[in-house]
Amino acid sequence: MEGERICHKGFYGTIRFLGEIQGKQGTWVGVEWDDPSRGKHSGEVEGTQYFTTKHPGHASFLKQEVLSELFFRTIGTAILEKYADRTEQDTSELYVPTVRNMRKEIELVGTEKIQQKQENLEALKEIDLQEYLVKEIDQGFGRAIVSCQKLLLDRNLLCAWNQVAMVLEELPGLHTLSLGNNRLELPLQTSFTHPLKVLVLNCMDLKWEELMGVFPCFPELEELHLFRNNCNVLHLIPEHFPNLKLLNLEDNKISSWEMVAQNCAQLPSLEKLILNSNNLEHIYYTEGFPKLEAISVEKNNLKDWRTVEELEKFPARIKELRISGNPELQNNLQVSLFRFMIIARIGELTTLNGSIVRPQERIDSERYFLRSNFNNPEATQSQRWKDLVEKHGDPSEIAGRVVSQQENLENQTVSSGTVEVLLRSLTRTSAGKEVKKNLPLSMNVGALKGLCSKLFSIPVPEIKLTYRESKDVIMPETLDDNLKDLDYYMLKDGAEVWIEDLN
Repeated sequence: MEGERICHKGFYGTIRFLGEIQGKQGTWVGVEWDDPSRGKHSGEVEGTQYFTTKHPGHASFLKQEVLSELFFRTIGTAILEKYADRTEQDTSELYVPTVRNMRKEIELVGTEKIQQKQENLEALKEIDLQEYLVKEIDQGFGRAIVSCQKLLLDRNLLCAWNQVAMVLEELPGLHTLSLGNNRLELPLQTSFTHPLKVLVLNCMDLKWEELMGVFPCFPELEELHLFRNNCNVLHLIPEHFPNLKLLNLEDNKISSWEMVAQNCAQLPSLEKLILNSNNLEHIYYTEGFPKLEAISVEKNNLKDWRTVEELEKFPARIKELRISGNPELQNNLQVSLFRFMIIARIGELTTLNGSIVRPQERIDSERYFLRSNFNNPEATQSQRWKDLVEKHGDPSEIAGRVVSQQENLENQTVSSGTVEVLLRSLTRTSAGKEVKKNLPLSMNVGALKGLCSKLFSIPVPEIKLTYRESKDVIMPETLDDNLKDLDYYMLKDGAEVWIEDLN
């Protein structure tokens, strides 16, 4: 009983105690809740400690009678309830009386439907049982879903890794298994191997040492997701992950890049590493990471540009980067300039914060970097500087052409009173989305923000607009007056308007 999972009034918890409490009648159940707002103490009553909890303040007591009222399912029952209508399975009345008082067999429409449902079950490739109160694994359930490749068991009542082993034994062809928000505290007691490719263990309150005996069971694993656990100390054995391409360690309170490098640098197949919402201050390259091409370090505490410059040193060359949400690094730079500074430093970057880096943007970024760092000894002594000088020429001779208002007027389609521009989103919610629009020059900036709000799903008060008048003008200008019309800013055909988050 202790260690089992329950769901009471929508709250999930683990039974830690079953017995009597001094001064209270009856038998009581001590529960540690996943949600701390449900807890009242840490297993003690009037100075007596009846059980301990993993987290302080998460516990409370329930009367034993409550357990008989709680509902749960086996996995086989859950599959039938969700994917097959069992109310149609009553076949007891298969005959009707004739005029001679004989019985005649009839074919029920329901029987046909049952057959069809069964065939549909066997053809299902994805089974979603999230929040279905699955607590037990019944033997033989896999025979009904022989084609299943993806099984989602998030937020159920599983408590033991042996239950996971039973699931996988029933589904030898399973490709993806998601177990998020379960609490698998009972260790694996049986050895097995399975050709699973994707394992999702998000929000399960796991420490890395709890997983050490599990990982060898999945020698063909390609993706491992450990979002929001307690894996702040890693003990990763590369031999257990020969095929791992993606490792997600987001929100695990990791503060040491050295530990990440020591544990991940020798993974032979690792292509993407997700480290968002941790406490990293620096990244630097020493060795390894032979195939790493994508890294995500959003919402950390990155301090300076050295981290970005170090990303240029990874041998497979970083091509995809997410790095927003590092206030000290961005240091109040507007999004467009922040992009320029990053793109210039990483030569083969193709996607930044979800938005594609286009060839002209790369040229502009690198030219701006050379112009703005001409008198910066730290920048001019770097290998990246030498590469850019070889590519673009003498920095002292690089100048962004300033387009005059008169030239703008000559190039505008004044007769039509409209201008064709490319609206390009750099926001968190729709980065990379682009829309071409013919806009009336009489439209003011406030109205343009309203249009962008509809196109890119961002509230008007959070929108900041900048634009580049032509491909030869390196830095975008800000559309900062909501009452000004577009013709005031001299937009012309081919201009780009960038939509950014205000904060």
